[in-house]
Amino acid sequence: MGSSAFVFSSEMLLRTQVLRRDADAAVESGGLTRDVADAAVRTLHDAAERGLAFAAITVFGFVARKSEANPKSNRSASEEHSGEEAEQERGQYGEQEERECSG
Repeated sequence: MGSSAFVFSSEMLLRTQVLRRDADAAVESGGLTRDVADAAVRTLHDAAERGLAFAAITVFGFVARKSEANPKSNRSASEEHSGEEAEQERGQYGEQEERECSG
């Protein structure tokens, strides 16, 4: 397992359109009104010009592998018992059907 952080510096926030793009997406999804989104972009842009703003994204990752164990060994004792009971019941019903058919 590992993690990493990607940091947008003030300079990068000013050079890219990430603030505007995300504000537009928030308006389109109904999360923000246009007035609120525009005010947020102006506030963050002003802070970035003074070197007081940054953004960061943290990413976590892990690697997993499915066990290759024997499927029967993964069954619990109660599941195995249920299976045995089901076989016995099928056998009993089968015998009963044979008796009914043969008269």
